[in-house]
Amino acid sequence: MDFRIALPTVNEADGGYTVEAELTFGDMSPYLWFRVPQAYQTSPDTIGDAFLASMLPVAMARGENIVIDAPVSAKLLEALPQIQSIYADWYPDVLTRVEITAAEAVSAAPQGNRTVSCFTGGVDSFYSLVKHKDALDAVLYVDGFDVPLANLVMSRTVKSTISAVASDYGKEATFLSTNLKWFTDKEVNWGLIAHGPALASIGMILQGHVGTMYIPSTHSLKQMFPWGSHVLVDHLWSTERLTFIHDGADASRVTKTQTISHEGPAQRHLRVCWQNKGQYNCGRCEKCLRTMTALELLGVLEDFTVFPETDLPTAVGNLRIANRNGLEFQLENLEYAQEIGSESPVVPGLIRSIDDFVARKGLGGEVKPPFAGSLAAKQARVRAELVALRKETAKLRKDAARLTAENARLTARLAEAEKTLPQRARRRLGRIKRRFVR
Repeated sequence: MDFRIALPTVNEADGGYTVEAELTFGDMSPYLWFRVPQAYQTSPDTIGDAFLASMLPVAMARGENIVIDAPVSAKLLEALPQIQSIYADWYPDVLTRVEITAAEAVSAAPQGNRTVSCFTGGVDSFYSLVKHKDALDAVLYVDGFDVPLANLVMSRTVKSTISAVASDYGKEATFLSTNLKWFTDKEVNWGLIAHGPALASIGMILQGHVGTMYIPSTHSLKQMFPWGSHVLVDHLWSTERLTFIHDGADASRVTKTQTISHEGPAQRHLRVCWQNKGQYNCGRCEKCLRTMTALELLGVLEDFTVFPETDLPTAVGNLRIANRNGLEFQLENLEYAQEIGSESPVVPGLIRSIDDFVARKGLGGEVKPPFAGSLAAKQARVRAELVALRKETAKLRKDAARLTAENARLTARLAEAEKTLPQRARRRLGRIKRRFVR
């Protein structure tokens, strides 16, 4: 069965535009939608690009060829085989290369000349903003990506903060929203795969207005393991009208933190926490603690009022690093501490946390690569393993019952045999049984 994307429609709604398309896959026909500001009305001749890019990982996970009833950039269509090959080679157990059929391949002339950068308020996006503040016209934030659409309180808080940061730098804050993550989370892992194509789709929905979009890097060139947004992939999403730039891979996370450490807006508004449970930064999760560690080593943690008071040496020492991704960032912190000869009390805790991870999983990280499928698929895999374990347990119990019955039968036969022995022999046998049989 094909994965079909209907011709998207554009409708005015809530002071902006809703761009949506019906999707047909399996026995479902849901709608994928994007909401964009009024100043960014979508161009009809490039309307299919965003839907194709965003749904590519879902179709690859399902192994279904894509048919899209909309025009698509000829440049993008030419790049998709390479994009698919990279992701499929990284995650062969989850993703399969698929065929793509578009209603038309178009080479739309460049129009928009605005330059934007994705912005969530984290270290990576602050670094790109500071680095390119003279070139940027706006920062982009997407409701429904790192903060769920249903979390209205946190969404309002984050958007208010981003507006304040944009104002501090004299930039426009542009807000979009989408239900895209609802689709991808059912099929593939967001961080490992889906968020890269998702970010590209946001730029594509703004084609005709935006000519260049920076995607802040998560990792440096030293950390070249697979990730959804990657220096090898992001530029390949470019179209005739839009250029994507994977930005910041030349700098470590510590270097980025150092770059923004004396920026007033960062000190007041930095947001690294992924918990989204009410506190802006919880001060307890792995992302909070490793960022606070870097700021402590740089001697500026007290300037960042966005973090709660925490016994940092103890918290870092007790931190159980989750995976290779987290290990790399803590190793960067340790390397910097050793480079400057830091005597901060956080350093022994940092070493203890790293040593704990190495003892648990080894320097290579996970014993096997992380599962890149959806949460539902991971749960299905766990359920299958539980079924297998239950079958094995039932078999062992059945064997145990059989052995117990056999033991009782042999014990009864032995008792009958004992009755035929002379009394002296029975006494000797009794002594032996008491000595050796428990």
